[in-house]
Amino acid sequence: MEPMSLSLMALSASSMAIRRATATPEITLEFPAHRIDAQPRASVLSALAAGLRKRKLFAPRQSDMLHALARFAASQGLRIDMQVSLAGLFETGDDDLSPVASALRQRRIDVVISDMEGMPLCGVELPAGRGPAHRDAVRRRAFAAAELPLLTLYDDSGWQACHAELMDVLGVDLDAADDDCPAEAALN
Repeated sequence: MEPMSLSLMALSASSMAIRRATATPEITLEFPAHRIDAQPRASVLSALAAGLRKRKLFAPRQSDMLHALARFAASQGLRIDMQVSLAGLFETGDDDLSPVASALRQRRIDVVISDMEGMPLCGVELPAGRGPAHRDAVRRRAFAAAELPLLTLYDDSGWQACHAELMDVLGVDLDAADDDCPAEAALN
């Protein structure tokens, strides 16, 4: 190659590099301050080193309802799983980056009652109180879309009402079921 061609190529390459370095990018990414910090993990690790205390997952009355549910499931030959991610419970058919998949990953259900093979039969929420549950709309819609029953069992409800609701949802005949459910003693 001629020296003149080489000089022009070098000049062209350096001007492109200068243009890229000095140009304002079309897309500017804003990072939160904790992501720009040079030591974000060190601060988290030091906070963890300061100590954490474990806490109960459920309030005492919720715990009573949970024990009753466990006894009920055992008496019916079913299993319960706790704090199940909705993303693990439902398939979206979309990629893992879709807004639906993201919304499902961020939510959990307190209890899932399933058969012994792991096929879900219903979901159970054990709310701490009777306040509004606006944030549960995604959970309710997901269960409705999958045609999976979702029960809300309040801790101040009597076990007989909860038992009847569970039997109805699971399709068990109340007359054929044993009236002396061992779970009843846990709440009475």
